[in-house]
Amino acid sequence: MIHTIGKKQREARKLSARLAQKTTCALVALGVFFAALILPPRADAASSDIVRVGLVYGTEAKTSINIDGLDAAFSAYEFGYFENGRTFVPSGVTTANDKLTIKPGSGNRITVVVTGTSTVVYEMDCVPSENKYLAIRPAELQSGQNPVTVMKFTYGGVESARQWYGAFEFRSSGGKISVINVVSMDDYLKGVVPYEMSPSWPEEALKAQAVAARSYAYVMKAANKHSSYGFDLCPYQDCQVYKGIDGASAVTNSAVDATSGLVMKYGGAVITAFYSASDGGATESNINVYTADLAYIKGVYDGYEAAHPTYSSTIAWTESFTGAQLDTKLSNAGYNIGTVTSVQITQWSNVGNPIEVTFKDGSGNTVKLTKSKIRTVLGIASMRFSLGGAEVPAVTSQKRTTISFLSAGGVLTSGNVADFYAQGTGGTVQLNPDSLSIATSAGMDESGSFYAEPCVNGSATGTDASGKFVFKGAGHGHSLGMSQWGAYCQAKYYGRGYADILSFYYTGIQIVQY
Repeated sequence: MIHTIGKKQREARKLSARLAQKTTCALVALGVFFAALILPPRADAASSDIVRVGLVYGTEAKTSINIDGLDAAFSAYEFGYFENGRTFVPSGVTTANDKLTIKPGSGNRITVVVTGTSTVVYEMDCVPSENKYLAIRPAELQSGQNPVTVMKFTYGGVESARQWYGAFEFRSSGGKISVINVVSMDDYLKGVVPYEMSPSWPEEALKAQAVAARSYAYVMKAANKHSSYGFDLCPYQDCQVYKGIDGASAVTNSAVDATSGLVMKYGGAVITAFYSASDGGATESNINVYTADLAYIKGVYDGYEAAHPTYSSTIAWTESFTGAQLDTKLSNAGYNIGTVTSVQITQWSNVGNPIEVTFKDGSGNTVKLTKSKIRTVLGIASMRFSLGGAEVPAVTSQKRTTISFLSAGGVLTSGNVADFYAQGTGGTVQLNPDSLSIATSAGMDESGSFYAEPCVNGSATGTDASGKFVFKGAGHGHSLGMSQWGAYCQAKYYGRGYADILSFYYTGIQIVQY
């Protein structure tokens, strides 16, 4: 059911003119609720700025959709279709009636009737081979106007009513109607940001989220992975959570508007701006999670999350499994092994995240999980953890006061930073913990700000007192790119702006207009 906020009561108008042009639309009945008007063409947003988001499709397609009102600032809905999926082509037909039902007809026909009656106000014989389907949007728009439509439908298995910007395209298949929201990029983001990050968070964190989400959306749009359904993006986590603007606030809208058009680029191309809830102390390089070696998704130590006042309950986590439970998890993923008797971390990344874990049963059979499969097969919150109940390698936001050097001869020397000197052609300089920078093999510049404890022993051949293997970790998600909780802490406790936040999590990027 589609409602529109600010619904005004008005009398239906009688037919004032006949259909002036007849494209792919076949008007079969004209009731007293129909008004045919020839409206002057108006400019749409640039095609590159338009996104098509599937709202109702596949198994959640409906037998009918109801429009139940129109924003008080508008007097009609207009019908038409989208050329190339982006440019609205008006049929010249509008209706002032604010209660309409859209339902499938025979073949590719879609019929629009006055709700609760058999009065047909518009019909369109859609042409799938030409991508011409029924489209409806508020009529008589002027510059700066942005009506909101409320549509009630099943989302994620739950029926709910939500508010949306933009126009709507309706497709008929198998006796059911699918709905695509055709909307500008910024209006789309106003339905993403408040669901990917709390509207109560600092505005600089919200701006960082807006730029990351915009970058990710453009990449996903170009990937065209939902082309079989006729849209660019789905409304679920796979593409980014999009639930319309019910959760939007002045602050989230401002974050989108203030960063309008801004994306992150690397080497001239928009980046795949992965982000997750939290990283637990270190993000990870893409190659250690998936397969591609992305130059801008590199592991960095993140000491900012530690400033969160409820870190232990919000970001840290503990999971315990019996050997039989681990056997079941491995078997469900297609790995053949008996009851697990030992678990070992057999490879770490440069920032101390396990990237290979070996499981062994009583007969000596082994299975190795690597990269993202560790998290997904085990069903744990993140890939930053230790075994046997030991604390996760800690990363704290403090100046490095101690340092260790490994000589070519294999001798490890440790001590206070101020006790060491650097010798160069210009002489000898005493090290200063307040300005110390360290370059690692991962390409990180720690700038003296973060101190990471050494990784704990990765063996857990035994179990705890209850006979379970204990995974003690921190972070939630794949740990790639921006940590949302880290962005929150950077903005709230360190006063960092969105550009600094993004540059910290995405290596070597530029923030530029799309």
